[in-house]
Amino acid sequence: MTTPKIAIIIGSTRPGRSADTVARWVYDVATDRDDATFEVLDLIDFDLPMLDEPMPPMSGEVTHEHTHVWGAVIGAFALTEPDSGSDAGALRTAAVAEGDGWRITGSKQWITNGSHAGTLLLFARTDPATEGPRGVSAFLLDGDQVEVTREEEKLGLHSSSTADVRIEGAYVGRERLLHEERKGFTVAMHALDGGRIGIAAQAVGIAQAAFDAARGYALERRQFGTRIADFQAIQFKLADMSMEIDAARWLTYRAAWLKQHGHPHTAEGAKAKLLASRTAVRVTQEAIQVLGGYGYTREFPVERYYRDAKITEIYEGTSEIQRLVIARHILAQHEGRVAPTVV
Repeated sequence: MTTPKIAIIIGSTRPGRSADTVARWVYDVATDRDDATFEVLDLIDFDLPMLDEPMPPMSGEVTHEHTHVWGAVIGAFALTEPDSGSDAGALRTAAVAEGDGWRITGSKQWITNGSHAGTLLLFARTDPATEGPRGVSAFLLDGDQVEVTREEEKLGLHSSSTADVRIEGAYVGRERLLHEERKGFTVAMHALDGGRIGIAAQAVGIAQAAFDAARGYALERRQFGTRIADFQAIQFKLADMSMEIDAARWLTYRAAWLKQHGHPHTAEGAKAKLLASRTAVRVTQEAIQVLGGYGYTREFPVERYYRDAKITEIYEGTSEIQRLVIARHILAQHEGRVAPTVV
């Protein structure tokens, strides 16, 4: 694996992370051509604090308690639970009021960086009488306030930690409340809207890497006395792969541009993620086909691209959820109303 030599220092005052949205997604595509895990690690680090992006205000002033995550520790986004995946509003982790804060108890699943996180953005129910997302609040917890109970063994993204964590009576003060009480779902949706563009960029990077490998192999491999790139069957595969990657890339750029300029981008981010993830899976599959038997071995990287691509159709909202998001925005726009929230 090569190490990408990329510096991101474009127009922000945030310590160590000065990148505008479009530049950040270009960075994601470039790094994910080498290893898709770059995106998983970096996405959490970019999006966890969300202090330099337009969003509803926090509880009180932005203090060291909020900003110490900048560049000092690895972050984790802890929303999903064993019984609340796509139905994130059904989460059961409870934050019970105590003094000037809350005591949090519960468990979280599929937490990226969970085994190494120094700070977690964690969602818990502060209003047990209110079912669904309206009773949920967002908190910043330190890594030593949670216990890792399991490290997942995954199909792909092997260098990314994915863990289950347990919270047993962790106390947090009011300064650790992000946004307002019972407004945690707003924080989660804000993060996911941007995160989906990041996953789209990750998928484009994976697809581009697989395409580059397939094209390079086709130009070198010879059968029946000629390069396999000269066969129409291979040319059609490469043409379709290139076309689909370009389409996914431009949908991703559009969503990133809208986000950067403060425009609504929920549906556009969902479209980008849906198409880019589908493209990544299809292109990596076709790359293996171009390489034939070699594609199925670890001698070439395309089998890893194939394994890494699948998760882009699942995390940050499954492809089925993206279709729901898109459809509800289409219908709401036609009827002149605001689309309901879908994780």
